[in-house]
Amino acid sequence: LRERGRIDEAIKHYLEALRIKPDYEKAHNNLGIALIQQGNVQKALYHFREAIRIKADYADARNNLDRAEMLQKQLQ
Repeated sequence: LRERGRIDEAIKHYLEALRIKPDYEKAHNNLGIALIQQGNVQKALYHFREAIRIKADYADARNNLDRAEMLQKQLQ
């Protein structure tokens, strides 16, 4: 859904996945990406950090966190 531009729907699905399995690192990462697409950098940062907390060697989440932190600095 996210890749098709249906961001709001994708977010609902990621949130539901996390309700069922709160430690689902991929859902946290993908939710973070969707939140960035919505312009919600603060919430995205939280979810990227959660993905890394759950799986410390999650390279995609680390890369996404780095990008989100840079974006946040640009917006300040």
